[in-house]
Amino acid sequence: MKTITFTLACAALALAACGKGDAGKSADAGTAAAPKTATPAGMPSRKAGLWTNTITMAETGASPISMTLCVDPTTDAKMSAIGSQTDPTKCSAYKVDHGADGSVTFHSVCDMGTGGVTTSTGTITGDFNSEYTAKFDSETTGASVPQMNRKSSVTMTAK
Repeated sequence: MKTITFTLACAALALAACGKGDAGKSADAGTAAAPKTATPAGMPSRKAGLWTNTITMAETGASPISMTLCVDPTTDAKMSAIGSQTDPTKCSAYKVDHGADGSVTFHSVCDMGTGGVTTSTGTITGDFNSEYTAKFDSETTGASVPQMNRKSSVTMTAK
């Protein structure tokens, strides 16, 4: 269920960004380097352009999901490098650390209302200009829909 929601959210934002005339641009053609500042939630900004994201969920055994996403500063502010923009005000814990090597680690515990409490921990490596890899584990408990209460391990590569 989370995979479907995540995929639909990514597709909607991709279409919104591409509708602004960026659909024909590649990630390295005619766009400026990603700013070194971070999105409001502390995640690094990606270089504007066309990104291909491949998502693998370890526990499902399903084939990886790939999608193409047009990113511009507006889209990037709405959906960070890990696929969503968590509202830190809904989290009892929310921490993003930037390593000297450019890596980003994060940890959050967020109350999603009827969606339960989700605890996530992960690491993102890469340059955010041409590629990055995000690996994270999450666990949801207390969701009103029993199938949402589970652990998941996700790896997303983006180029």
